[in-house]
Amino acid sequence: MTFLRPDAKQASTLCVLSAKVADTPLIFQALGGSEGAGLIFDCLGLMNSVIQCFGGRVLHPLGDGLLAAFPSADNAAAAAEDMMRRIHREPGQGVGQAALRVGLHQGPVWVRESDICAGQYHAFGETVRVATRMAGLAKAGQIMATQATLQALPARWRQAARLLEALTASGNRACELAWRHPDGSTMMTRLPTSLPKGAFNQATLRYHQLRFVLDDSHSSLSLGREYINDIVFDDRRVSRQHARVERRRDKVVLIDNSTNGTYVTFEGAHEIPLKMEEIVLSGRGTISLGCAHRGGDGAGVLEFEVL
Repeated sequence: MTFLRPDAKQASTLCVLSAKVADTPLIFQALGGSEGAGLIFDCLGLMNSVIQCFGGRVLHPLGDGLLAAFPSADNAAAAAEDMMRRIHREPGQGVGQAALRVGLHQGPVWVRESDICAGQYHAFGETVRVATRMAGLAKAGQIMATQATLQALPARWRQAARLLEALTASGNRACELAWRHPDGSTMMTRLPTSLPKGAFNQATLRYHQLRFVLDDSHSSLSLGREYINDIVFDDRRVSRQHARVERRRDKVVLIDNSTNGTYVTFEGAHEIPLKMEEIVLSGRGTISLGCAHRGGDGAGVLEFEVL
């Protein structure tokens, strides 16, 4: 793709799309490991083909999703809509009962070709982080974009979009984009501007004999090697400010800010690596900081439970 200029010293203005299969732990619980993995792989393959069809380039996988770059916001939004139309369908059609969460953000991106795999690219910068946050804010069947990205879209997107005052990512206000279902209807998920008291999830994290709770009085936890963190890890593989777990409306989100990455394992599912990315936590599982868990008792391993 000629619009990708692998140069770590010069940024390109691109629209980054972050698309993830929604509720993957529930998919594994409902279908089992083999069938659930097959459904997710089918979704990823379809997403990959749609990205190429609309002139985009897959940058790297996100475990249960993909990160891609497009030369324009219009191309990225059209690809997001086509993904939704193909995947978010009634049971028995498309790729089953799967749904997507999609985030879009346009801005400067630094791109570098992989030193390991020729033809693969790594993307860096705040634009990548904000696009991933947008996908994290989205619910199943929702396309979220920043207000700045919305302004770069044609009129048909702007006229049908909804600005969500209560949702931001790194200071960027979020908008929901309406997309057209194959039956001709316009799809838009209604989000309340505020949640009733008690509607938030409660998350419990356990580290050795310590127990930490995210509730109405404590909405975030910082994880890392520095003593100022809420949970401190004495392991050189753990970054000084490695990750955060925070409540975001009715979700609990893990955000990786580290050098060596964070590895999440949902109960009964495969381990998911995160590198400057985020993931919505649900059910039970483990979080390993700095290295894969591999079933051991590493210094940077926590257990989580989201009710």
